[in-house]
Amino acid sequence: MQFLTKHRSQSAGYRIGRLFRANAKLGDRLFQPTGVTRGQLPVIMEVLHDPGRSQKDLARELHVDAAAIARALHILEDKGLIRREENPDCRRDKCVHPTAAGEALLPRLLDALNRHNEMLLAGFSAQERDAALLLLERIIRNVELALEEEAL
Repeated sequence: MQFLTKHRSQSAGYRIGRLFRANAKLGDRLFQPTGVTRGQLPVIMEVLHDPGRSQKDLARELHVDAAAIARALHILEDKGLIRREENPDCRRDKCVHPTAAGEALLPRLLDALNRHNEMLLAGFSAQERDAALLLLERIIRNVELALEEEAL
């Protein structure tokens, strides 16, 4: 058991896993009043950020499979937050646009995201926040590179 304690203390993966699970619980609580779940949140935010993207592009950007993005989009469409249109470049794909209701939800989503970020970085100085975000971005790049290499 001592080996596991030492392994955990030196494992970025273990800590990222703990962070993921705790952050998921926190996100569920913070985003529940918006009517958007934490699984739907990155999808609607990407659609609001870049309207008209294809489902394939969204899946690739969010690192989820086509079935997962289709399910999330179906739910968001049922909620009246997005609409899908035929992709003129590929008839088997759809382009995704926010509806007026989706656009109107943006201020509430941003408020919840800002509160979430403040909770995550509470007690950090401005310099520590910048450093933490840079380190997280480097970790993300490492994981994305590893995924690309695995795909080869």
